[in-house]
Amino acid sequence: MSYAMVGFVALFVVLIINSDIIFIRDETSNIKHIKAYRCFLYSVMFFCFFDGMWGVLEEVNSVIAIFIDTSLFFAAMAISVLFWANYVNKYVAAKTKMNRFWNTFLTVTSFVIFTYTMVIVIINIFPNTRILFDFGKEAAEHDQNGYDPNICRYILFGLQAAMFLLTSIVAFYNGFKVKANLKHRHFAISGFGIVMSLAILAQIFFPFIALYSIGLVLGICVIHTFVVASEKDEKRRLLNESLAREKKHEEEIFSTKSLIYNDPLTGAKSKHAYVEMEDDMDLLISFKTIKRFAVVVFDVNGLKHINDTLGHEYGDIYIKDCYKTIVDYFNGATVYRFGGDEFVVILKDLLYERRNEMLEKFDKKIEENLGKNLPVVSSGMSEFDPEKDNTYRAVFERADELMYNRKKYLKSITTYLSK
Repeated sequence: MSYAMVGFVALFVVLIINSDIIFIRDETSNIKHIKAYRCFLYSVMFFCFFDGMWGVLEEVNSVIAIFIDTSLFFAAMAISVLFWANYVNKYVAAKTKMNRFWNTFLTVTSFVIFTYTMVIVIINIFPNTRILFDFGKEAAEHDQNGYDPNICRYILFGLQAAMFLLTSIVAFYNGFKVKANLKHRHFAISGFGIVMSLAILAQIFFPFIALYSIGLVLGICVIHTFVVASEKDEKRRLLNESLAREKKHEEEIFSTKSLIYNDPLTGAKSKHAYVEMEDDMDLLISFKTIKRFAVVVFDVNGLKHINDTLGHEYGDIYIKDCYKTIVDYFNGATVYRFGGDEFVVILKDLLYERRNEMLEKFDKKIEENLGKNLPVVSSGMSEFDPEKDNTYRAVFERADELMYNRKKYLKSITTYLSK
């Protein structure tokens, strides 16, 4: 029963450590060498199952059942060799410029060994042609377990050991063609071939120890550690690098959009943002989804005089001070700078309810600033009338006209104060 334990333990170890490859399907599932490795794992589990069953059936002493299982044992072994050679081919070809001769040679040789094994297994079914192994009373005379290995068993094991050794040489040789961080993967694959060659040779002399299964599970653990896990780490690293590049790209886009949509001098929304807002408002009006809003237009007073007498640097400071005053008194509203000294505010919802109060306080503050070298800004406000306004522009033009009236009024006061 210990023989059976080894086979089944090997089966479960392979299944557990490779569960993600076997069960999970993602964007890497269809990569050729990963598909090839998955098929190899299926063949290994297939073999380990029949290897384990061999130990169970040996205990119950069912000659027919154990004969069938042993035949399937050799068939599964041949399939695993075929799929291993296919995996080595696909992996090396994916990572290096593999010589076409070796690619073809591995494929043909593994298929020939597989075909030869299957033919021998079929021939061995017939009682008078037991060239692979025999089981029964007559065979028991040769061995206490009733298992009598014949000449073709040794030939098959020798061919399979040679096949694994050949894949080891191919992987090892091509390992010198790849970058340093990939060499250990090829050498691990090469190591698998060597482990299996030794396990098969040992199996020839110790048929009642599950050395083939032990070799498979040890080799797969090596592949999982140095190839599969390494590729996962590389994939994770590349993904992190990709995410970092994407984040940087998003930051650059955000920075670019910030430059487009925000005025660099004041921090107000730019003219570009204002044009988009105007289009959005027109859509809302056309679909009758907005019922009320107010537009407040602002124009900075005295900017030309400051620029001419003190310079544009002081003019920029004055514009920023004027913007800050607008923000202070229309707190919560979005302020757009759509011209050199012109600003616009749109009042909706709760801000719309407080529109008159905010404008009155703002105008009062501006009048207090007159003659004190403090910000002076003309303002004009108009409310949307759904009965007669079909566009945002109509509301804006009324507010703009009121702003110019206010500008004239403030100039008249300034003239009066300067007398």
